[in-house]
Amino acid sequence: MNGSTTCPLRDPVLWPHTLSSGPESGLTNQIYALVGYVIITVDSGCSGLVLPNFTSHDRGGVDVPFAALFQVRPFVNALAAQGVAVYERLSPQDDYTRPRVIAGWHKHLNFIKKRALLEGVHPFQRFEDAVYKSLHVSRQIREKLEQAKVTAGLKQEQGYGCMHARVEIDIRGSWREVYAGPPPTLAQYFRGMSQFAELRKQKQVFVATGKALARHDDEMLSRPTDWGAELVRSTGPLKAWHRSDGKGNLSKPSYIVASLVDMMICREARWFVGWCGSTFARMLAHYHAVDHGRGWFSVCPESTQQSTLQDLHAKWSLCSDPRDGDPTGVESQHAIAEAFSVVKARKTELRRIGHEKKLRAQANGQHVNTSQPM
Repeated sequence: MNGSTTCPLRDPVLWPHTLSSGPESGLTNQIYALVGYVIITVDSGCSGLVLPNFTSHDRGGVDVPFAALFQVRPFVNALAAQGVAVYERLSPQDDYTRPRVIAGWHKHLNFIKKRALLEGVHPFQRFEDAVYKSLHVSRQIREKLEQAKVTAGLKQEQGYGCMHARVEIDIRGSWREVYAGPPPTLAQYFRGMSQFAELRKQKQVFVATGKALARHDDEMLSRPTDWGAELVRSTGPLKAWHRSDGKGNLSKPSYIVASLVDMMICREARWFVGWCGSTFARMLAHYHAVDHGRGWFSVCPESTQQSTLQDLHAKWSLCSDPRDGDPTGVESQHAIAEAFSVVKARKTELRRIGHEKKLRAQANGQHVNTSQPM
């Protein structure tokens, strides 16, 4: 049964396709989709959820089993405590329903929009919290994580800070689609950070960022900060390009593994600095709140401020967007809702076109590959 987000009695188990959100299928957006499928399981009366695969996001979209990234048992136990049964695989006797390919991501999107309208409170918040808290990395990822720390030269006994620098070249053309205002430059990150004694105290700062950097940004990250902190990054085989050539070269490092390693290094840092328009930064802000009971530092082009998880839950943008002169982010929320409505309508149209194409092919007696989502 394909395309349904309901669980009638004859199809009691929700079995999602590979975690994806279309073009936005990096690590955090896939975790968002996972949260969405948990909410669908609860909201629509499914009797359980089959663990979906992640996708590498590079290498032509290679499937990555959940267990390759995260431990299964903590996730299963945490969701069971919230009344959600999770199965590692589908049994032959199980009936199931297949939700739409990006249904989980859209469900989470609706969740965060409604949470903002409810001033940061949502009755399903406990499910998102349970997912985040239960994502303990696998042994293989832990080994890569420790290797990355050694390679980067992190002095863990002294502690280190983490800054997620969303300054890769692609953001120059895509920030308007995020509805959080323009991202800060590296100079603005450092200028804002220099204002806080707590941040200046750490002698090392791990910088989570991609490989596609402008030369001047790459050079700036190769020098100490003005207050003398050493900047370190994960390098070599533990880094991957955001997009691949689509040829499925399995010898290349996986982008999702590289992202997860950087995220875990930042999760264990003494403090975290990031930009609200990045889902990677937003998730790390969540982790610093639930793991350590502390806030984070929100960097905007115009200022840097200490922020809380509640701030992120209450509104999307914490920065002023010069396009609408809206420093509170309220108008940006309406813009986000409008933009997502357009995207949803377009995807509905694409599904209709795909369905018609399938029917025409069947009428002509052609073989139709139904293993790929429309």
